[in-house]
Amino acid sequence: MSKTGPRGQQILKASLVYVAVIIGALGFSLVRARLAGKRALENEPAAYSTQPFFSLTTNRTFASNERAKLSVSYRSVDHLDFRQVLDPVGAEISRHDQFERIAAGAALLQRSACAKF
Repeated sequence: MSKTGPRGQQILKASLVYVAVIIGALGFSLVRARLAGKRALENEPAAYSTQPFFSLTTNRTFASNERAKLSVSYRSVDHLDFRQVLDPVGAEISRHDQFERIAAGAALLQRSACAKF
């Protein structure tokens, strides 16, 4: 047996406790990281979706007298139909009027359904 004093034994015990806590924390974090990795792989969506998709993008804003340059990205779409709008303001007003009529009709139906109950 070694002859260490009470002070040496206290230091040795404290060191062993610190080492045990550090090993426990590292082991816990390692197990947690492995479980998180497995869950991520199980919940990961397919890399390639079969849902139809398309988008139009541009890298800048164009003036009304400029010709716009667009990029088209698509997936699982047979064809795209683009139409030229000759009066964009009139078309937007018409679309807004249609939306208001649809919203008013929905509100009317909702009120009549609530009145029945």
